[in-house]
Amino acid sequence: MAKKGLKIFGRTLLWALLLGVCYLLFGGALMNDFRASQIEKELSQVELPVDTELIEVTSFVGNTSGTGNHVEIWAGALLHSALSAEELRTYFDSHFDIFAVPHDLVGQYPYFKNFVDFQALNGASNGDGYFVIGSYYDAFTQIDLRGS
Repeated sequence: MAKKGLKIFGRTLLWALLLGVCYLLFGGALMNDFRASQIEKELSQVELPVDTELIEVTSFVGNTSGTGNHVEIWAGALLHSALSAEELRTYFDSHFDIFAVPHDLVGQYPYFKNFVDFQALNGASNGDGYFVIGSYYDAFTQIDLRGS
């Protein structure tokens, strides 16, 4: 009887360890990705000023600053607008960081950070009228290997 109880305890402990390792490797990343997709949905529904068009929304989960072990989410949108960056800043009232995409997309990396990637600008040579709006958000959990 004691031997059977010891087997059950051993199996339960093994399953608990296995599930714990799976959570550490995949659970946090899945929850952070889900949070990032929710932020993207909210960002795609932001009211835009006149003469402004939403081109694409994207996000990044991981360590955006390169220092320390932490996970954060950056989510942003690529806009095409007839307005200037200052007019957009006034409209969004400091809810987002706003960056103008450089004119020369061939000779200059078009984004302010190396983790941002908008597919709509791939192959484009001119960034006139394009703006990136975005912000940093807290991750759902810090248990994510991308934060290392």
